[in-house]
Amino acid sequence: MDALHLACAEQLEVDALITCDDRMTKRYKGNLTVINPVTFTMEFLQAQKNDPS
Repeated sequence: MDALHLACAEQLEVDALITCDDRMTKRYKGNLTVINPVTFTMEFLQAQKNDPS
């Protein structure tokens, strides 16, 4: 199933695939950003905080 999710995300050219599967986040070597929900949220909130608009 992981391979199917990655293939669909790559085909749709999404910005990121958010997953709780730590093994997938460490092993994936493609062009897609694979990130866990906590890291994604922290980076998103930091970007919002630094955005002057």
